[in-house]
Amino acid sequence: MQIIIYGAGGNCKHVMDKEEVRQNNILCIADKDIKKSGMNINGIDVVLPEQIKGYEYDFILVTVNRKLGKIKKELAEIGIPEDKIIYWKDYVKVSPRNIGTMTADWSKGLRAGDVYGELCSHLEELNDMEAEFLTGRHKRSFKWLHYFEIYNRHLSKYIGKDITIMEIGIDKGGSLQIWKKIFGPKAKIIGIDIEPSCKEIEDEQIEVYIGDQADRDFWKRIKTKIPKVDILIDDGGHYMEQQIVTFEEMFPHIKDDGVYLCEDTGTSYDSRKYDSGYKKENTFIEYSKNFIDYIHAWFATGQELQVNEYTRSMHSLHYYFGVLVVEKKVMYPPMDMEVCNTDEEKYALCHFHEIL
Repeated sequence: MQIIIYGAGGNCKHVMDKEEVRQNNILCIADKDIKKSGMNINGIDVVLPEQIKGYEYDFILVTVNRKLGKIKKELAEIGIPEDKIIYWKDYVKVSPRNIGTMTADWSKGLRAGDVYGELCSHLEELNDMEAEFLTGRHKRSFKWLHYFEIYNRHLSKYIGKDITIMEIGIDKGGSLQIWKKIFGPKAKIIGIDIEPSCKEIEDEQIEVYIGDQADRDFWKRIKTKIPKVDILIDDGGHYMEQQIVTFEEMFPHIKDDGVYLCEDTGTSYDSRKYDSGYKKENTFIEYSKNFIDYIHAWFATGQELQVNEYTRSMHSLHYYFGVLVVEKKVMYPPMDMEVCNTDEEKYALCHFHEIL
């Protein structure tokens, strides 16, 4: 088969790497961005759409997301028939992925465009958060699918309760609407974003504050306006300073039995965009590894590690792919107990070690 790829953006290489695309003869890549004309991607030349007419091809495979209708119209204007245009999601098969507790039958050769329908065919098996994300009425919400298993594990205890939940990073407001539906009418939803237009999502239950999450003064002002929160979800800019400043300023403003989630921690490994990288100093992941020491500080015998505010307030750490969850609780020095309960000997003895 002779094919032309349309779209020289970030998704182009991913589509070209798929076996069902590689087994075709790719004649060229078309893109209307004149700056990309003359480029070479995986050995294939990038041309302008007007140049397509110089090729003999079987179909055009569009790799651009969410613009198929517009692209079909533009191609029709230069004489390309609609039946020659195929959307990549209807052509490319998807390899198995981590989707949490959701179910999908990958064995039948699931195409990208069929994934949503496949997930919805198993709605009765999903938790409420997954089902609401997939089929509830809400604005755009952009989440890794396996996050909902994490949400359900750590946040389901708050459903129906009188709580305050804060999410940093609003986008179109879909996730705030999901939290409103899931946690119920008693929940107060607070959104934080740097984009002023996000105020439009506000209603009687959702309150939005506009500011920079890397600005400590912004957080100091916010803490004077809102009560302590039960749940804090950092889905903001994902840059290292933003995540670290947000944690340092807002973790103390989470209730003693609350939950903190930092999402998209994979940015700590993305040296291309986030000035980060594996084991690189000052990434959020490297910063958070100190938390492991803090919760063990009760046992430290040297002066290098001392009990601090985090030792006294971090109950547990849960690392997932892309997410760190910290559950809060007022923590006291640990103690163990020696118990013997036989016919010959009975006693119970508390051991306090060096902490009394």
